[in-house]
Amino acid sequence: MTNEVNRVGSAVELSDDSELYHTVQVAILVRAARSALGWNQAELAERAGISKPTLQRFEQLDVSTRVGTIGKLIKAVRDAGVEFEIHQDKVTISFPERSIEEVIRGSRS
Repeated sequence: MTNEVNRVGSAVELSDDSELYHTVQVAILVRAARSALGWNQAELAERAGISKPTLQRFEQLDVSTRVGTIGKLIKAVRDAGVEFEIHQDKVTISFPERSIEEVIRGSRS
């Protein structure tokens, strides 16, 4: 299997059977989880024990991010109560009710 990433402007095109496909899905999910939790990049990076530039590269779909780093990010958001699963044809994500309520309150102020 060939792992190819085609960048078109800011978009990234991956084939569904690419090993990189799941890494990109996780990056998008981690960013969504961070936003839902009301965390900035510095806060997630600190909670995950990684540098902010590493997180920035990952969220910008740098697919060369190490597996251990990805695991730290997943653990940090899961420790906050966010759960997600990646299936062949869909992705599910659930957030703790309290974090969604906090985000809504924060957006109203």
